[in-house]
Amino acid sequence: MSEEMLNLNDFKRDYLDKHLRFVAEPASVKADLYAEVPEKVAFRIGMHKTLDRRTQTQTIMAKKENKPTQLRRFYDEITHWHEKARQKPEDFPAFLPLIKMLKAKVAYAKSRGHVDGDYETLVRHCIDQVDSPIKLNQCKTFFEAFMGFYKATRPKD
Repeated sequence: MSEEMLNLNDFKRDYLDKHLRFVAEPASVKADLYAEVPEKVAFRIGMHKTLDRRTQTQTIMAKKENKPTQLRRFYDEITHWHEKARQKPEDFPAFLPLIKMLKAKVAYAKSRGHVDGDYETLVRHCIDQVDSPIKLNQCKTFFEAFMGFYKATRPKD
C-alpha cells in the first residue's frame, strides 16, 4: 500500500470516522460538527507539512490542488440538491442517486489534478452518509462551515 493511501486511510479512520457523523435526529448533532471539525478538516485539506531533512525544520505550505473555486463547485452542487430536497422532500428518493453521483465527480476531479485524495476522501465520506433530507441538510451545513474555514486557511486564493 502506498504511503499516500496509508495517510488517506488514517485520515478517514482516525478523524473522519470518529468526528464527522451525520445523524437521523437533528437534536443529536454533536456541538463541534459545524465548528471544530470543519476547521481541522479545512486545515488538513488546504495545507501540507514538509520536513527539511538538512535542518529538521517543518514548513507548512498551501497545497497546489484544492483551489477554493474547485471546492466551491462541490459545495454548490450539494446546496443545489439540498434546496431541491427542501422544496420537494417526497422526491428525495429520486434525487439520491444523483446526489451519490458526486462521488464519481470528485473522483474525476482528482484524476484531473483539481482536488487531492484528502478532499476526495472527505466528499465520499460525507456523501456515503446521506440517506435522508435531514442528513443532506447536515452535509450541506458542514460544507458551508468547511468552506468558511478553508477560505480563512487560504485567504490569498
